[in-house]
Amino acid sequence: MTSVHDNRIEGYTVNCREGRIVFHTVSNDVLETTDIIFEGVAAYQLCYDLLSKGNIILDIEQVGFDDLVREYGSMLADGKKYGWPYVLEYGTIPDLIHQFENQGLCPYFIDSTLGMSGFVVAQGITITPIKADIQ
Repeated sequence: MTSVHDNRIEGYTVNCREGRIVFHTVSNDVLETTDIIFEGVAAYQLCYDLLSKGNIILDIEQVGFDDLVREYGSMLADGKKYGWPYVLEYGTIPDLIHQFENQGLCPYFIDSTLGMSGFVVAQGITITPIKADIQ
């Protein structure tokens, strides 16, 4: 898999209908643009977006649901009253995790050295180099 360590996030798009999030990133080291594509997104939370000041990725890591609950359990529990994350119906956080697992979903943590961090629960991730030799 292509490394995105120290890539700068130039922008990102969320396609609600298709359940897709795409991060458009640039690596200064190898002068390459790279798209990070999450497919089958069921839930996400991104915070500390520095917008035009720049966000620099430290790592995107697939983690276990126990890590997700440890880090974001209270947010998941609180979101239920707003219908988030959207699943047909669940009573407890373990019920929610069970449904996520049955749908083939995985949690990913996004960590940054500067700016944006959070998580995405999705069916998969693809990291695609787009072009080199950025001017």
